[in-house]
Amino acid sequence: MKISYEELEEYLYSGREIEFTYQGDQYSITNTQNGFSFCKFYSNTPQNFTTPQMLLENVKINCKSLKEIWSEVEVDILY
Repeated sequence: MKISYEELEEYLYSGREIEFTYQGDQYSITNTQNGFSFCKFYSNTPQNFTTPQMLLENVKINCKSLKEIWSEVEVDILY
């Protein structure tokens, strides 16, 4: 499934969670008690952020922001 970057922003700000694939690797953005967590599947190093804005501004995959790669992302699940 494809969603626009703007839709991603809206979904995160409304508290939704997402799993997606980029270049064969799976990632998730989930809610936590303290904000939001970004994690590559099977990785033990989640990145935690207090707001969706901080997550969107700071997450990097292969040195690129989510905004830069989003057109190449395939959304697997949207909660």
